[in-house]
Order: sequence, then C-alpha cells, then structure tokens
Amino acid sequence: MDPAAKPSRATPLRLWLAAALAAILLLAAAAYFFRPSPKPVQNPTFKDEARQFIADPIQFATNRFKGGIGAALMLDPTNSLPRVNGVLQGSPAEVAGLRAKDLILEIDGMPTEGITLVQTVEKIRGWTVAGVDLLVERDGTNLTLRISRASWDKLKNLGNFQ
Repeated sequence: MDPAAKPSRATPLRLWLAAALAAILLLAAAAYFFRPSPKPVQNPTFKDEARQFIADPIQFATNRFKGGIGAALMLDPTNSLPRVNGVLQGSPAEVAGLRAKDLILEIDGMPTEGITLVQTVEKIRGWTVAGVDLLVERDGTNLTLRISRASWDKLKNLGNFQ
C-alpha cells in the first residue's frame, strides 16, 4: 500500500445509497420468489398433463377417456321410467337433440322398465370412444338418438364445474 495514498472514507450519503440499493434488490427478490400462485390454467400444457398422469394414472384415464352425455335424469313418478330433467348446453346430448322431459324407453336396445335410476345412468356412461343409442318418447312419438360421450373433463368445462 502506498503510504501517500489516503484511505477512502465512505460518506454517510454513500452508505445510505448502498443500503437503499441493497434494500431495493432484496425487496425485488422477495417479490419474485414469494409472488402469488398463478390462477389455474384453463388449457393445461403438456407438462401439466404429464404431472397429472404420473400422480394418478387411473384418475387421469378416467377423466379423459370415460364420460357421459351431459344430461341430468330423474325417475318419472307416473311410470317409474327415466326422464331427462335437463341437458347441458353444448353437450353431446344437446347436439344429438335430446331435450328435457324426454322419456327414455331403451338404452342400446335394452328396455329401461324395471331398472333403477343408478343402473340407467351407469348404462349411459362409459368410454368416450363409443356412443350410446337411446330410444326416447317425446310428445307421443318415439325417436332413436345416437349420442356420443364426452369426457368428464369436457363436461366439467361445459358446466363450469370445479
């Protein structure tokens, strides 16, 4: 060290500026690392899909490859046959022409008389690669409707369910 050189002294202003800069950097880093989680993504990415598959492959397959037609059913009190209570807008049931108050007489050629509502629903639900044929009665006329199935994920999105 040169004996003629004076050691530099930090002025209070320089110390204050250095502390302020350090505080700003610390706040910026905290804001970045502790930011709130992003809102759920409507259209999952490949990474999201892969994570879901790895976490629970059975549930992943069930949500994407099994489903329903998008109709709510009830038992008609007068004849104990399944009746359509409502149809989800944009669902395969609506696209095929199924309407509220349609009486379901047959599912894939099998009569619905004498089976429970739970059994009826289970016969309509199934793999999304296959559809279901319903014979319905509407205003005294029998109609056969071929209805495809949509995955549970798609039906949840159509109905805005969580």
